[in-house]
Amino acid sequence: MPDKKLLFLFTIFITVSSALFSQDTLKVAVKQDTVKALILEDNKHKAEQYYNNGIADFKSKNFTNALANFTQAITLDSTFERAYYNRGTTKFEMKNYKGAIQDFNNALKIKESPDSYFSRAQAEDELDDPKAAMEDYTKTIAVKVDYAQAYYYRGEIKFQTDDYLAAIADYNLAIKYKPDYSYAFNDRASAKLQLEKYDDAISDYTQGLKTNSDMPFAYNNRGSAYRKKGNYMSAISDYTEAINHKHDYAIAYNNRGSAKFENVDYAGAV
Repeated sequence: MPDKKLLFLFTIFITVSSALFSQDTLKVAVKQDTVKALILEDNKHKAEQYYNNGIADFKSKNFTNALANFTQAITLDSTFERAYYNRGTTKFEMKNYKGAIQDFNNALKIKESPDSYFSRAQAEDELDDPKAAMEDYTKTIAVKVDYAQAYYYRGEIKFQTDDYLAAIADYNLAIKYKPDYSYAFNDRASAKLQLEKYDDAISDYTQGLKTNSDMPFAYNNRGSAYRKKGNYMSAISDYTEAINHKHDYAIAYNNRGSAKFENVDYAGAV
């Protein structure tokens, strides 16, 4: 269908100017305007086709084709916000983080989307720019208060700067909005472990493993919390469980050896 806005504008044009043109001129003008409207609609339709092809390519991990299809969609419709966003996501997968940020910027000029802020923050994280990433995670939350992943990754930045209490506050919010967020439970436990709150840490590791039992690092981490308490048998059991889930887990072997050494099992430690 022709664009309603174009038809409305042309209706106004006819009303104002009908006294100045012959009937034949009006018919020509109507035909020309309708053709222009149809061309615009056709471009949007083609843009959507390229966009859908890009989505299919992205899902099949054919990122080169996905990039080309999203670019074609943008060429036909420069206001196609989701095409910019998904082209940025494709560039992210191709490790072109600066290019991804440019596309997220363009998407945000068209629409303030929490996904664009969040994905831009992820690219900034990859470029080792924690300050910019922190700002964008905060902007994500400002637009969508229950964006659990933004709280989690903002907590990660705070954890890396040894601000464990602030990190825990963000992990709390991540878990509030996503109660089965196993990684948030694990990392909140690790922050508590750094604060020497061993029982609280063990509780959080346990809760995380209830929501996702296939986390070898969580077993390893809980083992370290038990070891800090001097509960070597529980520590050894958890390190063993970590190894059962990841047979080449060198850190868990090393930690189990240390726990056995501290438990005076020197042969087992060797």
